[in-house]
Amino acid sequence: MVCSGCGGSLAGAEVISTETRQVFDIPEPKIVVTPHVVETRRCSCGCETTGTFPPEATAPAAYGPVVSGVGAYLMAYQHLPVARTAEAIADLVGMEVSTGWVSGLLPKAKGLLDHFLVDLRYRLMASPVMANDETGARIAGERFWFHGATTETLTLVTCHKRRGRLGMEDAGVLAEFKGVSVHDRYPQYWLFPCEHAACHAHLIRDLAAVADRSSQKPWAAAMAKLLLDAKDKADRAREAGKASLSKR
Repeated sequence: MVCSGCGGSLAGAEVISTETRQVFDIPEPKIVVTPHVVETRRCSCGCETTGTFPPEATAPAAYGPVVSGVGAYLMAYQHLPVARTAEAIADLVGMEVSTGWVSGLLPKAKGLLDHFLVDLRYRLMASPVMANDETGARIAGERFWFHGATTETLTLVTCHKRRGRLGMEDAGVLAEFKGVSVHDRYPQYWLFPCEHAACHAHLIRDLAAVADRSSQKPWAAAMAKLLLDAKDKADRAREAGKASLSKR
């Protein structure tokens, strides 16, 4: 570094101020190959004992849990097809993988989630309040329904061909739930022996539709305002640590 005035060297010159800038980036991907060697040893008693490979070493050459997780994420969350997932892994990390290997990732991931899903269902069933919903979608040309069970920290989404009770029961939560189910008032929800509450957002949406008729707008708008005011007061009460609202 040299002086911008006289051109002299600034080595050892007095530092009068500093400025810092940070650049965040991803290091260049590098494939790491970890060899695992299993030994067989013979004891003085004559018995031979062989060690075991770690779970991820399923074959003489296998892909590890990180790249497997990336592939499952790209398909399940980013909705990439199998072939494009293989291309993305090759482009991003320089690892050529087959579409056959990629297509087996989600079934494998499903099996690994079995214990997690059991625990998730029990936690949802133990919740005091849970939101439930159903959303239609087409999969390979057929009509399916995604059933959701949600709290502030937990979410379970299952898929079934039926929108109603059969699909809800197959989700494995509502049939044993004893708390308050908040839903869109779809009739099949009322068949479950829990407490029920109408979803605030759906009520406001329905009132907006009613208010499209000029003769109904005054009362519908007033009811929507009442519901929103009640929500605001309840939110403020919770923030203040209160468990209920005053009747006055």
